[in-house]
Amino acid sequence: MRGGQVHPNGRWLVYAANFDWRSGKSIEPSWIYRCDVASGRLRILARPGVASVLAPQLSPDGKYVLYIVNAAGGRGIDVRMVGIDGREDAGLVSSRSAIGGKAAWFPDSRRILVTVDEDEERCLGVVSLKTHRIRGFR
Repeated sequence: MRGGQVHPNGRWLVYAANFDWRSGKSIEPSWIYRCDVASGRLRILARPGVASVLAPQLSPDGKYVLYIVNAAGGRGIDVRMVGIDGREDAGLVSSRSAIGGKAAWFPDSRRILVTVDEDEERCLGVVSLKTHRIRGFR
């Protein structure tokens, strides 16, 4: 299990786990879950096909979950975002040459700061949710 953020509504817990609760088995990918704390009911928000190494992050307004997965084939990362309802799972940034990276929400919930580590340098960019365009990077 990775992460564990309480949604602003105080009712949901968002986290990632390498576990398929339906089959009761461990899995390689890190699925993104939303758990209703009162009822214990689970909802899978995203089922990426590969593992992630960082905890998912709720946007400050609680509308989206940001997560990073390893790129298929080993090297690289994909920065992704999914709606709190499990819809709108979208890729924001992909780097096949990255050896690591991070992403964080701006307090306005409309922009995301992304860093991508490539061999000897770190690239920095800002993703706008309105346009899905990236400013920065090279």
